[in-house]
Amino acid sequence: MGVFHDGALPFFIAGFIAAFVFALVSIRFFLKLINRIKLVPFAIYRIVLAAVIALVIYI
Repeated sequence: MGVFHDGALPFFIAGFIAAFVFALVSIRFFLKLINRIKLVPFAIYRIVLAAVIALVIYI
């Protein structure tokens, strides 16, 4: 006996296709967003967050 029963294959295929399409749409959206909005604020946020975490851990 396999991992999936006979009735599950169409749902598995539909889920795979839906996930693939949504991933393509998401990637396209975020690539356009990155080209439009620069990542400097995000970089500053990450540096400050890393400094705060380092202070909390080591002090």
